[in-house]
Amino acid sequence: MARLSVLTSLTSLDLGGLPVTDLVVSSLQALTQLHQLDMWGSKISNEGAILLKAFPKLNCLNLAWTNVTRLPALVSLTSLNMSKCTIESILDGLEEPEISLLTLHFSGASFIDAYRVLSCLHAQNLTFLDLSGSSIDNVSFLAGMNRLESLDLSCTGVIDSSMNSVADIGANLKHLNLSTTRVTSDALAILAGNVPKLEFISLSHTMVDDNALAYLGLISALRNISLSFTNIKGFIHVGESESNPQFSLASLRKLEHLEILDLENTHISDLACQPLIFLKELYHLSLRSDFLSDISLHTVSSLPKLKYLSIQGAVVTKTGLCSFVPPPLLQVLDLSDCWLLTMEGILEFWKTYPQLQLRHELIVTIFEDQTHRSRGNMFSYETMEAFTVKQGRKSRSRASSSSLHEKPTQRKFIDERIKYSKSELLRIRAGVHSALSFSEIEVSLPESLVKSGSK
Repeated sequence: MARLSVLTSLTSLDLGGLPVTDLVVSSLQALTQLHQLDMWGSKISNEGAILLKAFPKLNCLNLAWTNVTRLPALVSLTSLNMSKCTIESILDGLEEPEISLLTLHFSGASFIDAYRVLSCLHAQNLTFLDLSGSSIDNVSFLAGMNRLESLDLSCTGVIDSSMNSVADIGANLKHLNLSTTRVTSDALAILAGNVPKLEFISLSHTMVDDNALAYLGLISALRNISLSFTNIKGFIHVGESESNPQFSLASLRKLEHLEILDLENTHISDLACQPLIFLKELYHLSLRSDFLSDISLHTVSSLPKLKYLSIQGAVVTKTGLCSFVPPPLLQVLDLSDCWLLTMEGILEFWKTYPQLQLRHELIVTIFEDQTHRSRGNMFSYETMEAFTVKQGRKSRSRASSSSLHEKPTQRKFIDERIKYSKSELLRIRAGVHSALSFSEIEVSLPESLVKSGSK
């Protein structure tokens, strides 16, 4: 490493993942033109960190996964990464007017005293702060960071009251990640009206419910919302009466710029999905629920800009799929874990729309076989059909030969309905019959699907 010192014009040096020691840093003191230095996963210590002051033009420094706990004052530093480090102090002795930090990465970091470390930065120019997975639970140190545009608090201990500090500096905030935290819908009540430029928010794996949707509908700049693994059901009860529920997703119709919506692993049903037809700018929609069926597939077909559609784990049938008319711009249709679909139904649909990238467990099997024989070439509908016919012949041949030695009582049949309890099956059936009874929203379904609804 010492031989690198002759490259005196070097501006960028990546030593990430190498067992670089303090001695190596000492041997590189001649590289005074360095702007970027990457030393993640190295063996540098606090003693080696002090030597970094020899690089007067250093503005990007990565010390993630190292034993550095104290970082000296580096006047020119604009970007710092100390993820997975135990942090005691940062930029010791740096005068407040000299602060030039723009981005800070502290993902998975442990702080000896988070408030003392971060509040002493006086980082008024900071635009990016990643604290995901760190040991913080109090974010009062955010005071004064009014230029912050991206804030990641995912997998931390923040709660609803923490959002008061976020709201105070939310004027320029565009990206906010609160996934896997302890926030509830009350957190959105605090944020709404204080984050006018917010474009992305993640609330996945939190305790938010349908009450949050009304507050999200007030943040007009939102383009991307993640609500996966939450208590969203799609309905909200006004007052104590449960006889006249309201569509909670209807609150999102005010978001004229919404492009991406993730509702995977929520409790939404076919009926609850109907307000989605008003989200005309939506191009990426992810749904996953045991209470979805063919009806949801046809409901979202009216979205004109939809390019990616995922309806996973739903009760989608061959009839529903083959009568589905994809939106004109649709490129990907993910039907993973839709266990009622058969190869015959998939083939029939794909023959009509061969340009679509269709995802399902049955297709994965064929894709793996095809790439094994001709690696790097995408398989076509014809290849898929030929493979299916070939596999069908093999299975029938095996079945006929085994039946000669098998008694009829030995044959096994697995009814896929065992996946559901009786009450769940009744709810699914009731959903199919009642979905079109609401006059507030009209959804046009193919005649073939309507006729087969009772089945």
